[in-house]
Amino acid sequence: MAVAPPEFEFIKEPKLTKWSQPASVVFLCDRRQYEANIWERCVATGEAHENVLVII
Repeated sequence: MAVAPPEFEFIKEPKLTKWSQPASVVFLCDRRQYEANIWERCVATGEAHENVLVII
């Protein structure tokens, strides 16, 4: 019996669109949440964190 491939939710990296303080605060919050989601994915799948994380 074949095992189905794992299904991943696409986790989109945040982008900094404006150079203002409120935009920076929102970006940092979104970036921390993105990194936490990527970390959870890596722990669950055994992938290397450095290979999955998008560097800005």
